[in-house]
Amino acid sequence: MSSQIPAPAAIEPTGEERAARRANRAGRATPKFVAATDDAASRPPLVTVIVTVRDAAETLRFCVDSILRQSYANLEVILVDDGSVDDGPAILDEYARRDDRVTTIFLKDDKGDGPDDTERGDVAARARNAALDAAHGEYVAFVGSDGVLDRRNIELLLHALIKTGADMAKSRWERFTIDQLYGVAETAAEGAREPETVTVFTDALEAYQSVFLKSLRVIGDEFGHNTEARYLHDEDWGRLYRASVWDGVRLPEDIYSPELLAAGELYSRMAKVADVDVVLYRWLREDGDAAGRGATDGAADIAEAGVDEPASASSAAGAADATAADGDATGARPARRFRYYHDTFTAGTANFRFAHERGILPGRSYYTMTTAYSGAKTAPDFDEPENQRQFELDTAELEELRGMLTFRQRLQCGSVHQMRLFEEGVRKWLPASMSESQYTPMPEELE
Repeated sequence: MSSQIPAPAAIEPTGEERAARRANRAGRATPKFVAATDDAASRPPLVTVIVTVRDAAETLRFCVDSILRQSYANLEVILVDDGSVDDGPAILDEYARRDDRVTTIFLKDDKGDGPDDTERGDVAARARNAALDAAHGEYVAFVGSDGVLDRRNIELLLHALIKTGADMAKSRWERFTIDQLYGVAETAAEGAREPETVTVFTDALEAYQSVFLKSLRVIGDEFGHNTEARYLHDEDWGRLYRASVWDGVRLPEDIYSPELLAAGELYSRMAKVADVDVVLYRWLREDGDAAGRGATDGAADIAEAGVDEPASASSAAGAADATAADGDATGARPARRFRYYHDTFTAGTANFRFAHERGILPGRSYYTMTTAYSGAKTAPDFDEPENQRQFELDTAELEELRGMLTFRQRLQCGSVHQMRLFEEGVRKWLPASMSESQYTPMPEELE
């Protein structure tokens, strides 16, 4: 990254200060929304916040500070480092010494750096799995190491979960550039407004498959259907889950797009989802990502998630490993390797089968698998014998799944596919400010 942001100075608390902080947290009044459903004298529920870290020292302090300064204080913060070679591990140790809510996990990078590292897939999956195994909270949130939480993030999402009985609550989000990092941190520290609307819906898996075209979401909102609230992207950021949703579910490791592969199972477990219409999560747009496209969901080519997905820094590192080593002089993104497309094709086919077996039209997964299939032909290593053999198997599976659809269903899925390709074509010509939710600095920040 070309710009360098100096880290905030670290101040080690004294023993007395540490004890005072613990006493202050323990003595805070139980939130009203907790007292309304539980014994007022009982301890407010524990929320586990998981941060996966890989070579993110530049933004790490801003991220962790935004978590530790949450208005809802009963947190377990698990910081997982997956083989960082920068100052990240030292920063994590520092936070563990300063705040007794913080636990650190350091995963050994068994495969190391170099050519073999390109075969690791998404590097964040095993870090999140390790944290889930260690979590004790009744609720779980995931945060990217390049993300900044609004001060009221956990408070408002937990309030929505408890009041509505939902299994997951989600917020809106914005992206920012590296030069806006200080302004974003200040805005987040002020705390969001009260949400105007909390929308609850019950058909999460169906919504996941059908509500992903940006144009239809905009039209739906214009006609008062609040369609945007039912949109589910494939990243975990900006959400709060009941921990029970993740019981027995872990992200597949050493593949690309692991969130896609786990999506069907997770959404099928959710009886209700609550959408909070306020921005509670902001995340960094990397240099060269001017189109605002995420990495893990391959939004430029094969996104199952939608046209405006967030992607974590560690996930982006994994997707970058799937690209050819050489780019061009213009800074254009190098071509993705065959394995990236195959892994995403596999995720699309798995979700296609999962939805179809439950009587749900797999429109989103149809787009994913067909576009990944086509994208594989552009991979620089497509002609390698092993990849040719795999492509023949993928071709047979694609035809099998298409054959499972009725003529009408194929028309529907094909129409959605073409509309999505049209959206992507239009979006490439739009500035980021028009094609994504983007942080807008206050006037005083521009002075």
